[in-house]
Amino acid sequence: MSTHQRGCGVCGGFSRPFVCNHCTLLLHSERRKQLDQLQRQREELLGRLDELCGAKRRSREQGAEREERARALSHATAACMSLEEQLAAAKLSVVATRERNARRRMQLEAQQASLAAGRGEVASHHPHLIRYQSLTHQHVSSMLQREQRLKLKQVLDILPLKVEGLGSNAHGSVFVSVCGLRTPDGGGMLERRAAPEAMSAALGYLLLLLDLLGSYLGGPLLHEGAFQGSTSVLWRQAGFYNRRPPSAAAVLPLCTDEAALPPSSIASLVPTTGAGRCAHRAEGFKG
Repeated sequence: MSTHQRGCGVCGGFSRPFVCNHCTLLLHSERRKQLDQLQRQREELLGRLDELCGAKRRSREQGAEREERARALSHATAACMSLEEQLAAAKLSVVATRERNARRRMQLEAQQASLAAGRGEVASHHPHLIRYQSLTHQHVSSMLQREQRLKLKQVLDILPLKVEGLGSNAHGSVFVSVCGLRTPDGGGMLERRAAPEAMSAALGYLLLLLDLLGSYLGGPLLHEGAFQGSTSVLWRQAGFYNRRPPSAAAVLPLCTDEAALPPSSIASLVPTTGAGRCAHRAEGFKG
């Protein structure tokens, strides 16, 4: 070998240098250079392999992202097409509604013109008819108001309602009594010395007064009730023509003493022939 030829004469006769220190160091240095060169080549190859693996990984990630973007794009395209179809249908509906409103407007204008022509004809043939009808309406309205005032006075004579404490009490407390019975004021009167039976009777008379006032004055009532003194009950009707309560649980007692009216007896307090005066009035409306 060339390495052995550059060594000494003793080491040249053997296949491996093991006698001379110089020859051993020389051979080791040459092997070290070869190993260093191979190590550099290995590092270069590893670097190139890492670059190729990173590029392949990025390509795979980009492919997955591209597929996801493609799916999102397809979903967005389908949603856009659906919205376009809905928009086209809405536009057609708007056009149809405009045409329908235009036809209705033309009909209303024609009816208004016909009404104006008929009113003019009636005014030309009967010039005092509208004035007569207006005066008749005013007369009937005044008679109705007079009758309402008379009925209101009679009701308040039968069921006197008194309000005390307006302007005279520094604390602003107002006390209401009906038929000489004090009604609850919400200020803790239920927990004081008030008699439960008297207060329950006051609530019953107040229910009767409200029912009569609503009947004579034509005011709406959101409730129905059955006046039975201190055991009066109140409920909200099941319907316009069915004035009875929808269930027994919907009947509320106007009673301040809970022990005086157990829940099992509430349903028995509702009249079986009708739900108070309002029920009879509804039956009259149906007939």
